Amino acid sequence: MREWLHATVLGATLLSAGLGSMGCRAQAARLGPAGRNPPPCQPAGVARPVTGADAPLPPAELSRRRQRVVAAARREAAGSMGQPASPEPAGGGFIVRAYRAAGWPMDTARQPDAAELFRLAERSGYVRGPREPRPADLAFFHHTRDANGNGRLDDPLTLVALVERIDEDGTVHLLHLRHGRVRPLLVNPQHPHQRRMGKKVVNSYLRPRRRGDLPETPYLAGQMLAGFATMLR
Repeated sequence: MREWLHATVLGATLLSAGLGSMGCRAQAARLGPAGRNPPPCQPAGVARPVTGADAPLPPAELSRRRQRVVAAARREAAGSMGQPASPEPAGGGFIVRAYRAAGWPMDTARQPDAAELFRLAERSGYVRGPREPRPADLAFFHHTRDANGNGRLDDPLTLVALVERIDEDGTVHLLHLRHGRVRPLLVNPQHPHQRRMGKKVVNSYLRPRRRGDLPETPYLAGQMLAGFATMLR
């Protein structure tokens, strides 16, 4: 069962899923666990490409832009400490604000959720898959909550986060909106089922254990990672 879940999370999603070009029920069936009812279709959303995303950037300039986006996200994270929890429900708004503050706005008419930002990445960015993220990339996760309330693991693209930095052992430091505040998050795609490597935490808990959970319910970030996408290239 663990092997099946790992294959579902890492294999059936980003590089070959083709969400933007698939029909709505096909998307849900491809992303949800096999043999289970797919989640209801989500609207296409209104996110549009990042300004200038079609023009390749020199490596030095690309690196500077990535660091500016990360710095803007860190400022928002620091500013959220001790403040009232944000009512923002979708989770992608702080990422949009970080890109805007760094000078590269995502043209959105409302706060995007993870699914909308994934579609934006497909249209204007580059869907990278579960390995080799870079700072300012987006990270997508499945099944972090029971979004449709049916008690099944059929909730694709429920969380989006921003890549802050990557350690030499492959542990990725992320920032994400959770419980109304921008918080840190750790994920290690190379060791998705391990909470720690030695004394070091490499995967954060993303889903609390609840009575009635299915045996295959994931709890660690690495178990729910769908993959990464870049908005700067």
